[in-house]
Order: sequence, then C-alpha cells, then structure tokens
Amino acid sequence: MLEKYTEDIFKIASLPETRQSALERFSKGTNLSGDERTALKTYLLSEIVLRDIQMLKEGNYYFDEFTAKKRNIGGKERLIFSLPFEQKTIIRLINYGILLRYSAQFSKDLYSFKIGGNQYKSLESIRSCSNFKDLYLFKTDIKSYGRSIVEKEMCHLLDSFFAQDIELCAFLKWYVKRNTYYLDDVLYEDAPVTKDGLSFSGLFENIYLTDLDSLMEKEADYYSRFGDDILIGAASREKLDGLIGKTKNIFDKKGLTMHPMKTSIFFPGERFEHLGVIVEGSSIDLSEDYLAYIERRIRKRARKLAILQRKKILPKEIVLFRMIQWIETLKSDIEITQRYSFITTDKSLKKIDRMLTDLIRGAAAGTTGRKKYQVSYKELSKWGYKSLVREYYEAISCKK
Repeated sequence: MLEKYTEDIFKIASLPETRQSALERFSKGTNLSGDERTALKTYLLSEIVLRDIQMLKEGNYYFDEFTAKKRNIGGKERLIFSLPFEQKTIIRLINYGILLRYSAQFSKDLYSFKIGGNQYKSLESIRSCSNFKDLYLFKTDIKSYGRSIVEKEMCHLLDSFFAQDIELCAFLKWYVKRNTYYLDDVLYEDAPVTKDGLSFSGLFENIYLTDLDSLMEKEADYYSRFGDDILIGAASREKLDGLIGKTKNIFDKKGLTMHPMKTSIFFPGERFEHLGVIVEGSSIDLSEDYLAYIERRIRKRARKLAILQRKKILPKEIVLFRMIQWIETLKSDIEITQRYSFITTDKSLKKIDRMLTDLIRGAAAGTTGRKKYQVSYKELSKWGYKSLVREYYEAISCKK
C-alpha cells in the first residue's frame, strides 16, 4: 500500500488524493465544531494550501510564534503547544504525508505513529505471542520523554532518517530548533523539541528510539513500544537482565530516564497493567482505571438527563432514547469495540453492561441513585441498546 509514495513529502502532501484522505481522517475528531470542519475542508481543498506547501518546500517557514497553555493530563501539569488553525493544519498534513511515505521504515514492533499501528495492535501482539505467559517481562515508561529529547541528537537522527528528502529534513530541523513560545503573554525560550499538542511530537518520539527498536526486534523474545511505553520479554531472567542493561545504555546516551514509579520486572504469568488492560497469564481484560473512566463519562450524562426527567421537561421514553443514543456515540468515542480484538474475557464487559443498564433506568426515573425505571432488556433493545457482551461475542464469532 505504501510503495506508491516515493516522491518527496511536499509533493505527496500536494496530491489531491492525499489532501482528500487527510480531510476524511482529520474530520473524524469528535472535538471539532461545525465551523472548524468547514474551515478544515475549505483550507485543505484550496489553492492556498498548495501555496503554503510550496513556501515550506522553498524554505519560507512563515509560522507565527508558538503559544502554550498549561494542562493537567493524568494528574501531571504539561505544556500544550498550538498555532493558528491553518498553520496547525499544514503541520498535520505534512505529518500525514510522512506517515504515508515512511511508516514502513519503522520497526514492526513499534505501534505508534505509523500506518496500521496503534495501541490496540500493540495489545493484539501480546495475545498473538504464543509463549507470552512463559516470558520474564520488563515494563518501563520514559520520564518526561518529550522534554528529555536532546536537540542535537534529534537533528542528527533526522539527517539520517530523511536523507532522501532534503527540503523536509531542513524544515523539521528548523522546527526542532525553534524554542520560543508565548505562555500567558510572556515570551519563553525553552520549548521542548516535540512541542506536545502539535502533530510532529509522535514522529520525533518514534525516530528518537529507532536504535532501541532495531536492537530489540533482533534480540528480545517479545518487544513492543507505543511512544514512551516499552515492554520487553525474554525466555530467561538472565537474558532479560542483559536486555535491560542494553536499554539503559541507549537511554544514557540519549539523555533519557526510566520513570521509577512505572518500571518493573514481572515473572512469567504475573499480573501487570499495560495500556489500559490487565494481563495475567493468558488472560487480558480491561483495567479498573479504564472502567472508572467510562463510569465517570456515563454518570455525567445520566445526571443531566435525570434532572430533565425529574423536572418533567422530558418524558421517560425520550430520556431512555437519548441515553441509549448517547451511549452508542460514546462507544465510538472511547473506541471500546476496537478492544474486542485483544481481550480474552467478558468479565469487565459484564460490569460495564450492569452499570449502563442501571444508569439508563435510573435516568429515566429521574435519578442516578437506587430508584430505577422498570424496563426489560428486551424493551431497551427496541430503543437501540445492545449489550457489550453481546457485541463482543458477535465480534469474535465474525473473526473466526
């Protein structure tokens, strides 16, 4: 599929089919307003975007100053960078062109920022590894990965990775070195290489550890990396210790540190959590943190509908319908059906189903407490509700 993309990235980004597929890909974001979708389409399919691509190819890097905001993500304060809408979009388009052209150059065991790669594929690799439950495992997370990437080393890697695309390499190196940004109207000069929040961050995080990926692909009995989440498996503890030592050496050379609270060694079959799932022996199930996240999302919606029912603004039947309709949208938003491909048990899905039906019935009764509107599963099905357990078994049946 990727062989046809042999031109330079700026030419690939200019192709009508690239811009059309980029539009379809970018429009899937649930956080886009109607006006933003219209602006996205207008820009990507216009002559203006072709002019902007040509300017970048010629070395005219016309971007405004970066702006940054502090965001709390996972209990940790991070800087999220941004640019005006069209400038942010051109970065996404160039990034998409790189993904089309260069995905095949990344290791097969790297699952972030590549065509056909995502966290679900990473978890599927655990399920498809026949001797996984017999392996000694090393799991680690890179501490402040984006902020730890060294500019000089990144530029050296870009020279090597994009040796056949000089104009692209020059642009990416300019982007890496540009360290000024505004935060609360104050100009700072310490922007990290990745500029989290903009599309190139995943690309840089992938390229920075390509040597580790190549090494582990040859030497480890199991290996997967998704961004800064690393999982290494070996048939013996002695072999695993050797691989850990080699990983530490690479980290030391690149200025990276393993997160002390997220680094562990596991014996064969020992329970551990990874990318939102619990793995124990041959069993893979959704983690408690993921279940709690789903519950928070659903309870928030149920409370709003319960208030409308309690105040007699909406009748029970409409509350039922809207709640079920919203749950179907949520399933897509949190991509729960994609998880059916790697979980091996319906235990967590049963918990979610009980929670969903309780909250649907509670909202229809005007409460999220114990009082419930008495309605059967058969009746809920008529309104469009389908249990996750039923969907799961239908999915794995189709796969067989």
